[in-house]
Amino acid sequence: MGLFRKIIGAVLSLMLLVSQLYVLGGALDQRERAERLSRDIARLEPEVGQSKDFIALMQTRDTPAIRGQVNADYIDANFDLIMERVYLYLPQEAPRNIQPVGYMVREMSGKRFVFVALEYEFSDRWIIATITVEPTSGKQAVAGFNINTYTSSLFERTQFRLDGQSVEHYALLGLAVINLIFCAVTLFICIAAPRVRWRFVWIAVILLGVGLMSFNWLEGRMALNLLSANLPPSRFSLALYQPLIILLSIPLGAILFWMNFRKLTRA
Repeated sequence: MGLFRKIIGAVLSLMLLVSQLYVLGGALDQRERAERLSRDIARLEPEVGQSKDFIALMQTRDTPAIRGQVNADYIDANFDLIMERVYLYLPQEAPRNIQPVGYMVREMSGKRFVFVALEYEFSDRWIIATITVEPTSGKQAVAGFNINTYTSSLFERTQFRLDGQSVEHYALLGLAVINLIFCAVTLFICIAAPRVRWRFVWIAVILLGVGLMSFNWLEGRMALNLLSANLPPSRFSLALYQPLIILLSIPLGAILFWMNFRKLTRA
């Protein structure tokens, strides 16, 4: 029975460690996920093709033709002024590369709306264009668009980097990893040790952290919420084209377990 508990404890502790360290390891290279997303978006036709054609049309600065592609319900008296501002950010040169970076399909009021985000690489800037396509009058029409300009690609801006960070970055990352290892070891001892009273209660308590500190690795911004909780006490959150978020809590359950270890295991 003791050997069985040790095996179960080792498996669960390793699962806790691997589940979070896998996320951290995946942050080092997301190119495969970016390529997979591009392939998924490429199958979203005809909306992707229409979005690219609409951006190409905007590059010609033919406002009347652009107006003809947009659903009239969303055009107001400021449309021409808005387009003049868009022309300031959108180069007329051919893009070096067009990379799909996001999409969303939503049903609203019985209509299907498709949001497509495309990243354009030009000689001196990157442009992220978000186009909203909806069906109207038996055809697909543009319901809205948004243009943002950047000095580097979205992948470069959000990629996780270990080098060149501040002491605060390394300290919080190290603290999160140590906290995770501490909880995993405590979980193993709780399961493997003989005669632990309220064993299953303590397993749940050990996995729960009190308070929550979130740290944005890209921006170096920290937020605290003392009334929140975290499961497990150290956790990493990562999504494609999003910065790594370190979620760190006080491992109060694990601390209390060690403070009461002798009482809990006393025959």
